[in-house]
Amino acid sequence: MWAVVIIGIAIAVAIIATITGSGSVAGVDLDTAMPMVGGVLIASVLAAGTISSYRGQMGEAAKALAGWLAITLVILAGYAYRFELSGIGNRIAGSVVPGLTLFGSGGEVTVSRAADGHFQFTMLANGQSLRVMLDTGASSVVLRAEDAALMGIRLQDSDYTTTVRTANGRTQSAPVTLKTLEIGNIREQNVRALVAKPGLLGENLLGMTFLERLSSYEVRGDQLILRGKGS
Repeated sequence: MWAVVIIGIAIAVAIIATITGSGSVAGVDLDTAMPMVGGVLIASVLAAGTISSYRGQMGEAAKALAGWLAITLVILAGYAYRFELSGIGNRIAGSVVPGLTLFGSGGEVTVSRAADGHFQFTMLANGQSLRVMLDTGASSVVLRAEDAALMGIRLQDSDYTTTVRTANGRTQSAPVTLKTLEIGNIREQNVRALVAKPGLLGENLLGMTFLERLSSYEVRGDQLILRGKGS
């Protein structure tokens, strides 16, 4: 029995010993190789235990080993394809709950399209929770005057010095700088923004002064995927 375990440990050690300075095992990336090491060790222990339990009953032992091997392979496959499975889960959840926002590891945010066809979600601007809508056509983050006031930004008529073009024509907006703007694990500092005049903007807009700081962003079907620089 112990001979099987020793052989398994020897194989695992041999795999680990092939790790190169590039962070790979015999040319295989570590994310794939390390589950292989764990699988070899688990399989060795299970094989030893099964052989011991079914001593003298090789047919039954073979059946039990096949069952344990199948379970181990399923677990390893789930680990190896965990990111793909997570993406599938996100798509399923998004189709069931329009507007759902999911925060992934490494600064990735996935937003499902809302029932009205837009991507709407919550952001923290200077620590204040605000609803915002994606607008890739907006050159800047644009805030409603009412929401800017919640953040303590008090503006006078003379502060509206920037001319912007809207669907209703030209108007004036007030340039401001947000100390922090956060969406999930994505956090940016000193983000340039504009504040629209009171009553002129129905939704806060997430425009290019934030989007251009991301590692990437994309619309994939009914999902918006934002990736911070750390992802």
